Amino acid sequence: MVQSGAVELTIFLLVKNKTLDDFLETTQEIHIWLSKRTGFKERKVFQDDSGRVFDLVFWDKESQALNTMHKLMEKFADSNVHGLINQRTVNWCVTPVFS
Repeated sequence: MVQSGAVELTIFLLVKNKTLDDFLETTQEIHIWLSKRTGFKERKVFQDDSGRVFDLVFWDKESQALNTMHKLMEKFADSNVHGLINQRTVNWCVTPVFS
């Protein structure tokens, strides 16, 4: 098997009275910034029936995902998005994809 990229997955709940639309609107600037990073392929955001939000980003390499996340947290440390997310529910991982 050959590594064909990486997936970054963040799963969380939104705070009470916030919607997926609120999250998407608030993260528009972040999405644009991500899309300009080296190795970025695609981002998908969706929500299941239980309210969990899945923020899925595809990368060329695992190292690009990890490096970008550290830069993102610094650049957007004061972003309003943090107030939309129930921080106690956040699960984040990056894993290589093989084909």
